[in-house]
Amino acid sequence: MRDDRERLLDILEAIERIDRYAVRGREAFEHDELVQNWITHQLQIIGEAAARITADLRENHPRSAVAADHRDAQCPHPWLFRHRPRHRLVGGRARSR
Repeated sequence: MRDDRERLLDILEAIERIDRYAVRGREAFEHDELVQNWITHQLQIIGEAAARITADLRENHPRSAVAADHRDAQCPHPWLFRHRPRHRLVGGRARSR
């Protein structure tokens, strides 16, 4: 079973992977299905890892990105999170606008 440290490392790795493609900007994201799929997959990894962070860690670090709403996190690409919450991604209902 994975512990919180491993889950946090999964989140950081997924963020780094997103960053490689997000630097291309919103237009590239909206017009390149491969980039959309790549970033969506990484967001799913983040969501799954964050959902499995223990209550103990959340309680001891209430202002962390995993405990906070995404709008409070220091994300260099906030447009990625504008209307794509994890449940919509996992449910397969997220679409580029």
